[in-house]
Amino acid sequence: MSLISLRRAVNSSLEAARFRFDRWFRPDPQFAYLPDKQLAELRFWQGEIKKMTRWYEGEMPEYYGISSPTDDMKETAFDLRQNAIRTWIPFMMKRYLNSLQVGPDYFSGCRILDVGCGPLPLLHAFEDVECFGVDQLTKEYRAIGFPLDSYDPPVNYLVGSAEKIPTDDDTFDAIVSVNAIDHVDDFGEAAMEILRILKPGGKLRMQIHYHHATRCEPWQLDDQMIAHHFGGAGLKKIDEQEVPGRSDERLTLWTN
Repeated sequence: MSLISLRRAVNSSLEAARFRFDRWFRPDPQFAYLPDKQLAELRFWQGEIKKMTRWYEGEMPEYYGISSPTDDMKETAFDLRQNAIRTWIPFMMKRYLNSLQVGPDYFSGCRILDVGCGPLPLLHAFEDVECFGVDQLTKEYRAIGFPLDSYDPPVNYLVGSAEKIPTDDDTFDAIVSVNAIDHVDDFGEAAMEILRILKPGGKLRMQIHYHHATRCEPWQLDDQMIAHHFGGAGLKKIDEQEVPGRSDERLTLWTN
């Protein structure tokens, strides 16, 4: 094991210990029903809302490398939290397109699903599409303040896991996933579900993070695993880049 990998493993163990302490001694009764992995994901997004708000107000000079917005960039029609979220979305949409290495018209005319979509409507980066997202924390995202039901145009949220997506076979013309498929509980089941609901000849494009397993990202994926589970759909790796500052991690891009 490399020194970087060892440090990551130690940090992951310390993080898990802190989380268990918080779980038992500082419980959040509103979300006590969630399993540890999902609760950790939700806490991450609660923290992101706070960061977005500080960034929006200029208290955080940079957020993921993006400078605080000038007044003319800010959304101002809603309350502070929603204004911050809505101001951040356009910046994330640009990164979303860059992550998938496509232009806004790439999926034009498609009914498209984002697997592991999270609480931001990043499919709005694409033109002339019917947007769907699946995430098992959709209800909870609403509860912590993300305006899922008022995004314009709307995103149709499917409440379910990647292993059991609540829709019929051959439903979508295109499926995307950005840095999310490594978060699933059962990678093989998730792969079968994605292939089940993708129409014959449909487009599949995924950015997949390679890393050591963590609580929220339990899959240590590699080329062989991806090819084994998705090779039948003609999925091929077209790009691989080192994660800045993490020489043992890669961001890979796969498409059919």
